[in-house]
Amino acid sequence: EGIPSGLEHIYEQPQSCLLVFPGAGARPLRDVLDPGVKHLILVDATWRFAREMAAAVPEKDDPLGRIRRVELSPPPETRPVFVVRKPMLLAREEEEQWGFSTAEAAALAIDEVAQLRRTPKEDADAESGSERTAWNVVTRALKAYAQIQLQHTEAPRMRSERPGFIPKLYDGHFKES
Repeated sequence: EGIPSGLEHIYEQPQSCLLVFPGAGARPLRDVLDPGVKHLILVDATWRFAREMAAAVPEKDDPLGRIRRVELSPPPETRPVFVVRKPMLLAREEEEQWGFSTAEAAALAIDEVAQLRRTPKEDADAESGSERTAWNVVTRALKAYAQIQLQHTEAPRMRSERPGFIPKLYDGHFKES
């Protein structure tokens, strides 16, 4: 059984990869990103299945087990915009910790890596807060897509008894009957 084509770097250079997924063993991206990191791996699944996949990473003696786990550090007040699938509220500490859709996580990761890899001169030239380029592009598309989906929805099921219920998640998306 050979290495899947296109994934050679994961097996041959696991130190060049980071698994972006919050949870046990994950460290902030800003603490782990080094010049040797060339690949970010994002798990594209529902939160339930993504957790299972991230938990199934092999032992440390396997190349996949040597891939370091990182979590993102989005700017304060950053909230998921893809409300077609309910976003996951992972923790309520001093600051809420949200789970984002794969597209949102990719945009946040791109922007965070770009910010961390900027030179001091680029940092001085950058306008404060305007460097969230990927986030702005991706969330604009996701908001438009979500709005189209929600326009074709009679009314979402509101299950306040379920863990992770988010009051007022869909406020403003539906006409009053």
